[in-house]
Amino acid sequence: MRAPKFGDHFYAPVSVGEGRPAIFVVDTGAGRTTLSEEFLAASKADYKVTIPAVTMLTADGRHVPARGVTVASLKVGPFELKQAPVVVCKGCVLLLGQSALSKFDLKSAKTQGVEFLTLSPRGM
Repeated sequence: MRAPKFGDHFYAPVSVGEGRPAIFVVDTGAGRTTLSEEFLAASKADYKVTIPAVTMLTADGRHVPARGVTVASLKVGPFELKQAPVVVCKGCVLLLGQSALSKFDLKSAKTQGVEFLTLSPRGM
């Protein structure tokens, strides 16, 4: 799957459960994939709370209350990850972090002046 770059970031379509895909920022510096509470609720996804309360440090230095959950299904483009760990917080930016990215080999390339990040699944 190819994730295009716009500005300083790559973007990828991600869906959770049976929810509609949304565009996530590909963030290789984020440890976990991050969902907003609103996105998780709208997805109607099956999930299990694994950490009821945690404080997350955002890239801009804010401390945000969050919770750790495992979603039964997280799709990155056409590729499904089962029992995917994510962090959920109110109003958070949708980030595709290392908890999902570590399941892929990543390769950056430029085609006709457009930079892409190719995600190839490992062992799927």
